[in-house]
Amino acid sequence: ILFESTTLIIRQPLFRIGAIFYEATGPASKKPLTVDLESLVSIVTAFHVKWAFVIMAAGMLLTGCKTTDKGGEGKKDSTEVTPVVIYTGKIALVKKQLKYVVVEGAIGEVPGLDTVLNAYRDDKKVGELKVSGEARGSNYAADITKGDLSVGDIVRSN
Repeated sequence: ILFESTTLIIRQPLFRIGAIFYEATGPASKKPLTVDLESLVSIVTAFHVKWAFVIMAAGMLLTGCKTTDKGGEGKKDSTEVTPVVIYTGKIALVKKQLKYVVVEGAIGEVPGLDTVLNAYRDDKKVGELKVSGEARGSNYAADITKGDLSVGDIVRSN
């Protein structure tokens, strides 16, 4: 091995004992070599950088990106998410003769026309309502389709 400034030229195989390098010229000879520290550090650094790059490249190739799109065809997802709106309220007025009630609902939550709602008393279903078109603020009217309702019953959507 010859060192010329920061260039390392290997001419014969080496083996290592401890921290001293020896030149192998014959079976019994152990002639110590002088090693330029700057050259040794640059060799070790280059070796580690090379293997670090190889490991990172292999990792990127092996993990890759998973894609479900085949050839750019626009597939639609088979699951469709639709928001569920639950209307709640309390019966404020009952007109049994005319078969309608006035429901005091939450502010800003008035169900649409012909929405079917259930009425509960003590967590038991006691009737069914169908929302009519009249509404004022958070109060709205509903027709009684089933059951015997009274003021204070809780109204919820299905």
